[in-house]
Amino acid sequence: MSGPAVPTRATVGRVAINDAGLFVKGLGADSPAVLVHFDDQHIWSFTPGADGVQRNGGTSIAWPDVLRPFLDGSTRVRLANLDGSEVYGDEEHRFGSGQERVRFVDRAGHPYAVDKMGHLTRSFESTSDEVKREILEGTQVVIRELAERCGVEAYLGYGALLGAVREGGMIAHDSDTDVCYFSRHTVPADIILETFRIERELKGLGWDVLRMSGGDLKVIWPLSDGRRVHIDIFSSFVVDDVFYVLGNRSGRLDLDALLPLGSVTLDGYDFPAPRDPEALLVYWYGETWRVPDPAFNPVEDRHAMVRLDGWLRGFRQGMSGWTPLLRGSAKATSKVPTDGSDFAAWVHERIGPDEAVLDLGAGNGRDSVWLAAQGHPVRSSDYSRRSAVEVQALMKRLGVTNVSPRQVILNETRHVFHLIALLSREPHHIYARQLVGCLDDAARENLFRVGASVLRGGRSMWLEFAVPHPGASDPQPRGLVRRVDPGVLTAEIERSGGRVAHLEVAPGVDMFDNPDPAVARMRVTWPAGPRADKADTSADEKESV
Repeated sequence: MSGPAVPTRATVGRVAINDAGLFVKGLGADSPAVLVHFDDQHIWSFTPGADGVQRNGGTSIAWPDVLRPFLDGSTRVRLANLDGSEVYGDEEHRFGSGQERVRFVDRAGHPYAVDKMGHLTRSFESTSDEVKREILEGTQVVIRELAERCGVEAYLGYGALLGAVREGGMIAHDSDTDVCYFSRHTVPADIILETFRIERELKGLGWDVLRMSGGDLKVIWPLSDGRRVHIDIFSSFVVDDVFYVLGNRSGRLDLDALLPLGSVTLDGYDFPAPRDPEALLVYWYGETWRVPDPAFNPVEDRHAMVRLDGWLRGFRQGMSGWTPLLRGSAKATSKVPTDGSDFAAWVHERIGPDEAVLDLGAGNGRDSVWLAAQGHPVRSSDYSRRSAVEVQALMKRLGVTNVSPRQVILNETRHVFHLIALLSREPHHIYARQLVGCLDDAARENLFRVGASVLRGGRSMWLEFAVPHPGASDPQPRGLVRRVDPGVLTAEIERSGGRVAHLEVAPGVDMFDNPDPAVARMRVTWPAGPRADKADTSADEKESV
């Protein structure tokens, strides 16, 4: 049932709704944030100037990708300003062909919302008081352990501090809590080492800690309602008189505004805070921080972002696209299949029946699990931590046990060297379907570094990837995968000491098994020495096409 209408000043006929998005007549680039509700559940917030397209005297904006899979059925769509005093549209709408009410909830029935980064979250507006207390107490514990166990000056930051100072409580449309700490180090390498020490200390408590970069972490805190909230931990530091806070903030700040720490109260709980919290809120949100803006999207300093990428991060670009895709909540032309691919069968026919395989870029594990079912011991790895969840679920469904999933980030040399150490003791073929088109130059170099280190004179690297073709668009998922010239790849392989033992290009399929006009299959080897070079050359001549 839809909720009762709210008595406000409504402007009828300004909103056009369809399955692709919204058009709101009269909203311009300077208009305030708009809150979107389905059946009185807050769904999403957007700022017309930053998020929409101005045309025909109004603002056009597409539904967020993470919301699209839920748009099937009827709901009451309500668009209003922050305090609800002006309603731009309030009407019943039917999406797709569904006969039921639209339910924007997780598997346990908890209401979702879309945060300002475009991620699926559960906002505090739809969180019970009991669970809010758990989040606040968990945040207190994290700050205490950062101070006492890790020895850093930790304080409430970003939206959590904003809510405490401006409202005295959690911001209704926020979905996590933010903690910062001040690092006394002024050299990026030392800041990174400090975060690894902090990560080890927190994991020593049995906590689930996710590394986001060389300068920030997430503690995944379990709640009694079955979900897990993110408690973000951001480093802050000074380099060359510039004050930085992860994610992307930089600028001038008198450290007397930060230290020694003071305190604030958030929903009745006391937290360490900057000595002058208002000065930090100006630093983060500008002079207008007192005006609520649930769709706030800061204008980042491009030069600062380049510096922070170079110092502390860079290997997580695209993660926000892969995780929802693997989870099945992102828009795509079709879902990733769960049965083994044709390429997996092709490779299986060419290697020993019980030889071990490393599936790099395993995604949902379709080929890892299929190869394991054929008798191969399999290591399954992917850039996204979500991959391990999907692999384990598929293993359980199909009764397969001989797959070992783990995260491997080819842009992070630490991961690469650890992988080399593992494979040096346990020889594996390296299998990578639709991976090289997802990698930048540095990651491809590390891929071939792994091959050169562990495949010399033994196993092979097996690659399948989309190649340039007249009139062909980028393969799906667009923006995450691109076409790769086999000649460019061959040159990179040869620079690493390897050789292309087999290459064929023919019509094939993309990651979703949709037809693709040009797909390459490549076998790569690294000879161990003169005798192996001669033997491998003979094999190459027989196999190449």
